[in-house]
Amino acid sequence: MLVNIDTLRECTESWSRITQEGGKVLASIDRSDPSKTVPALTKVMQGLKDVLEKMYAEYDRVMERSNKSHGNDAAAGYQSDLETLSKYLEMYDQEYMLKESIQSIVKERGCYTQQHLNGCSALWITEPYVDQQFVQNVIQSNSS
Repeated sequence: MLVNIDTLRECTESWSRITQEGGKVLASIDRSDPSKTVPALTKVMQGLKDVLEKMYAEYDRVMERSNKSHGNDAAAGYQSDLETLSKYLEMYDQEYMLKESIQSIVKERGCYTQQHLNGCSALWITEPYVDQQFVQNVIQSNSS
């Protein structure tokens, strides 16, 4: 694989760690005064955005190399990597947008009940858009 697997592994691990931090922030929100936790959640979102940008940079790197190899035998390998990276990015991009939505809900006082907050926290941590099996297969099958 022409993708830097160490970069993908690092991004995946960072994403998971930051997601857990965000889950803790959501669990500590005081519904009567969310402004106490908004800065912490903003910091978490910035961390996730940074990881997502690093993922896109890896995609761009592979795309650039693919364009340079146009017409030779390596082009097929690049196409496969680009398809894999595209799926990988799509999952994390969708997950980021979900987390942005959760952030916009919880930063407004009185816009949600405790039940809504519990649901948002659960949704945040479970990461419904990330296919963990796909991620692990990509990383493990290309580590050797």
